[in-house]
Amino acid sequence: MTSSSTEQAPVKLLSIDGGGVRGLSALVLLEQLMDLSNNEREKRNLRPQEPWEMFDMIGGTSTGGLIAVMLGRLRMSIKDCKDAYVNLAERAFTEMNFIDRVKGTINVGPRFETQPLEDAIKGIIGDKWATSLLKEDPKNIDCRVFVVAHLQQTNEVAILRSYRNLLRPKAELETMHIWQACRATSAALTYFEPIEVDGTTYSDGGLLYNNPVQLVHIEAGEVFEGRDQLIVSVGTGLEKIMKFQPSLATVATDLARLASETERTADDFFRKDGAKAAEAGRYFRFDVPGLGDIGLEESKKLRDIKRLTERYINYGEVGRKIYRCAKEVAVESSSPDVEPNPDPNTDPGYVSVLYGGFRGRAGSFRMSLADIESDKQLFLQMRAAYAKRQHRLWRRDLPHPWTMAWLSWFDVKRLEFVEVVQR
Repeated sequence: MTSSSTEQAPVKLLSIDGGGVRGLSALVLLEQLMDLSNNEREKRNLRPQEPWEMFDMIGGTSTGGLIAVMLGRLRMSIKDCKDAYVNLAERAFTEMNFIDRVKGTINVGPRFETQPLEDAIKGIIGDKWATSLLKEDPKNIDCRVFVVAHLQQTNEVAILRSYRNLLRPKAELETMHIWQACRATSAALTYFEPIEVDGTTYSDGGLLYNNPVQLVHIEAGEVFEGRDQLIVSVGTGLEKIMKFQPSLATVATDLARLASETERTADDFFRKDGAKAAEAGRYFRFDVPGLGDIGLEESKKLRDIKRLTERYINYGEVGRKIYRCAKEVAVESSSPDVEPNPDPNTDPGYVSVLYGGFRGRAGSFRMSLADIESDKQLFLQMRAAYAKRQHRLWRRDLPHPWTMAWLSWFDVKRLEFVEVVQR
């Protein structure tokens, strides 16, 4: 068995703002980005990719969280995601009857019926609606997804993940369903009722992190420790206070703050955490001007959102920026390729080092196992500073090629080939 090692490419990260129906703007922009990226890949004789293949991590807030789940966890294409999103926007915002609205005005209750939103979310997820958000599959390293919600009891941010961050274990990952995570991140204040899961109440995380780029940066730094980052941050045109009149001034104040802090977050990130990526030409922020007058719930203005976004991406300087971003995103991962020896050694005492250049707690390999017959097992060993762990893989269980991620509490030093034996 042989291996080749190269410097790892930056991890590719996608951050999507909240913004109600304006989330369609993010999808229109991402569609253009993906088309350009796949055109670049075709020039390099690389196959086209969907977002879940092109990005290592996608994080989103509110409707940006819904998009993150659809693209990353459900592996939907941009086209399918756009169609589903338009359908959700048209179904979700069902006004309450007059009596309930009067009660809501007095108590700052939700303006819209919650059930249509839940039904629309479950309709998108399909038969996976009761599936756990957390993917326990050890091969779950294609695209890590998280959504941002608000813990109402403690007024803290909740990051609901499809993966395990070993530095931040969370109990809710064990029971949180995909649809519940989508409901939690999309329960916008005064729009929809919050959701309770196992005694914990969640609502839209927009008041804390409507622009989740800082959280994406931090999460990726912990999961892909030591790796450079390519960051694509997509806004939803949030410029002005949202168009509704809640009955408490404190709520209005919070929402006004949200409107201004979204772009302030982007500016702060550019100056501080994103400075390294920006200097290397690997931080891209896109946000369509002129969408601020469209309220979160104005689904009848979806055509306007699409038109304004298309005008934005066709503007000369923005178009050139998207093209530069597309070229960066199109770069293939430089994870080492590990191929089996045509005549593998079957001596149990034989050990061959495949790779010894891990940085931090994680590393990835693209495996090509075509030369290993389906009735054999492949034994690999991960050696850490204080311990070692052995993995047995069946050829019949592995697609070709297959990417593995190795995670350990220990500092991983090297990956070793142990043996290939008969079943």
